[in-house]
Amino acid sequence: PTNGDATIDFSGAQAEGQVQLFDAMGKLVLRSSFGPSTAVELHTQDLPAGLYYVHIAPAGHKVSVQKLLVRH
Repeated sequence: PTNGDATIDFSGAQAEGQVQLFDAMGKLVLRSSFGPSTAVELHTQDLPAGLYYVHIAPAGHKVSVQKLLVRH
């Protein structure tokens, strides 16, 4: 759960890719790109509280989906 920002660390990643945040209805609410060995900050302060799905898509790899609970 988060009540502010969430950080996704790609310090061991060898590829570029994209992180997308979807609300419970499937609407894309945030999108960010990442490079090798970087971190992505998801700013959730302006989002309504609730359950979100984080899609992590490194180039050339399978998409990983994680849940993120936003609380205020």
